Amino acid sequence: MTIDHIDVINLCFEYPAERRFDYAGGTCTGRLSSLILVHTGTGHVGIGSAYSHAGWVTVIEKGRDTTSEQNPRKRLLPVTTFRPKN
Repeated sequence: MTIDHIDVINLCFEYPAERRFDYAGGTCTGRLSSLILVHTGTGHVGIGSAYSHAGWVTVIEKGRDTTSEQNPRKRLLPVTTFRPKN
C-alpha cells in the first residue's frame, strides 16, 4: 500500500489580547495544529494530527510505501532536527 496523496487541514486559534501570555519565544498570540488525511493507493484514508509545520508532512511522506520496514525515526531525523545557521 502506498501513499497516493495527503490533505492538510490547518486549524488556527488566535488568543484574545487579554488571554495572550509570555514564554521563552516571546508572546503567544495563538495556536496552530493540523489534521492530516492520508489517502492510499487502495482507497483507504487515515486521519491523524500534527503539531509541527504542516508543509513537512506532505513533503516527507508522499509516495512512501506504508508497508516498508524502514525505521521512520532514522528517515525523518535529518529533516526534523534543528540546525542553527552560522
